[in-house]
Amino acid sequence: MLRFSLYLLLCIATLVVLETGIGPLPPLGRFFDPFSGFWQNAESGAISESVNLKLPGLTSAVRVEYDLHLIPHIFSETEEDLYRAVGYVTATHRLWQMEFQTHASAGRLSEIFGERALEFDR
Repeated sequence: MLRFSLYLLLCIATLVVLETGIGPLPPLGRFFDPFSGFWQNAESGAISESVNLKLPGLTSAVRVEYDLHLIPHIFSETEEDLYRAVGYVTATHRLWQMEFQTHASAGRLSEIFGERALEFDR
């Protein structure tokens, strides 16, 4: 009975922590909710298996194929087209990360996060 009570108390404490949040953190239960939390922004898998890129500046055809894990494999006839396609694919999937790193290196995170990031910017 003691073991059961201990596990029940642990489960209730976990639920309370997941629903209330800790300090500046949002409630983690809502944060990890697949329908309204950050998981709703996950990749949908809607990327087709093969994409033919038509970008300004390309001199020949470039083909991008995605495998089962959505890893892009880029095929081109020239290295210049390959580099341009790599930049395009990277920006397509990582634009927020690239912008965040630019702000972090310039000491401008407080523009996004407010006063909480001011000390990091300094």
